[in-house]
Amino acid sequence: MKTIKFLDQNYLLKESWYDVTLNDYNSLQKDDSLYNCLSILTGISKDDIIDCPVVVLESFVKESNWFWETKIPKTNQFTITINNTKHAVRMDNLSFGQQNDAHLTIQNKNISKTIAIFLCPPVTKYSEYTKGEIHEVEKQVLNASIVEVMSILDFFLLGSKKLRKNTTLYSRKKKKKQPKKAG
Repeated sequence: MKTIKFLDQNYLLKESWYDVTLNDYNSLQKDDSLYNCLSILTGISKDDIIDCPVVVLESFVKESNWFWETKIPKTNQFTITINNTKHAVRMDNLSFGQQNDAHLTIQNKNISKTIAIFLCPPVTKYSEYTKGEIHEVEKQVLNASIVEVMSILDFFLLGSKKLRKNTTLYSRKKKKKQPKKAG
């Protein structure tokens, strides 16, 4: 991130989607006004942005052009950085309960909880997983890069589509093989 000076204070200007957190993204989903976008990108309060000279605002917008002109990049990395520690996300160790919860949280658009489900270690009992640990992980996920978060969601959704397709194909084949009952 780049340091900018505004009203005799230093602020960090986000320079790419990698600097945007899930918390920032959630805020943008609720309010995509120019004031909120610039506040998130610069760290300057909305009130100060409203009172900011237009010339200064234009320079912020120009420096943040990437935000309006690019999409969140896709990566093939299935890691997420939380508190400066990289965590590998593995789908193969999810319990059935965790996988089911992940589908429900995606449908409810609760991205932070979905990612937290992937990060919780495999447990022997589903009830252990649903206790406090997942809530703490969910809070930490809000500060992760939106690029990492979206890459993991895309991977999970692609895997879910393949699983549904294979299950449907298997069910159809099974029905075709069943002999018809004589009546």
